[in-house]
Amino acid sequence: MRWYVRILVGVAALFFAAQTGCIVVSLSPWFTKKDVVHDQRLEGHWQDTDGHARFEVKRGKVHLWEDDVEGYLITRYDCPEEKPSKPMAAVLGDIGETRYLMVTTAPEFEPGPWFAASLHLIFKVDFGDGTLTLVGINPDRVDEQVAKHRFGLDFVCFDDGAVEPPKPGSDPCPEGLLLFTGSVSTLRSFLAYNGSGDTFFSKMGSYTRLKEPKCVPKEKKKEEKINP
Repeated sequence: MRWYVRILVGVAALFFAAQTGCIVVSLSPWFTKKDVVHDQRLEGHWQDTDGHARFEVKRGKVHLWEDDVEGYLITRYDCPEEKPSKPMAAVLGDIGETRYLMVTTAPEFEPGPWFAASLHLIFKVDFGDGTLTLVGINPDRVDEQVAKHRFGLDFVCFDDGAVEPPKPGSDPCPEGLLLFTGSVSTLRSFLAYNGSGDTFFSKMGSYTRLKEPKCVPKEKKKEEKINP
């Protein structure tokens, strides 16, 4: 199973400069086709605040809900080499007052019997003046709620090739995947009920809009010289 963990690490790296630990994904989409919206503010070129990578977001067809819908294609470019990744598919959706970005992936080679379908990452999206912030589900906060018996979603953990049930009071999957297995309606209800708060969510990355499609070197802080 480690080969698929590596794939999801690569998917998460579209947004995170250095993704480590557990990655939270779902087997079903997080919302429905009726929730899909478009926002021109997402389109264009962005760079993470650490200057490790930039990514291009443009409109494109996404295959979800057994149909092709208008969504977005996202390509990451490592800085400073400008080495591109394969484009990933994403859609925006509104649930209540919260706007979400769902990124979808499927292996482009023979999948294992369990992962015959796509997997989905979910982020809350916050646009600022030339900035973009992604807020995702924090596995540590999921674990806290499991320990308090306040978590109603079904999930399993894939860690180093092993499939494990959730273990209250311990890190659910420190180096693997936390996979939600519920239906679309169950996942959507979870977002509708918890999306406006921070019980399960925390900031995952911040990005700045680029004027030109190229990496901008991060400014190094000048060390203060102390006169003897």
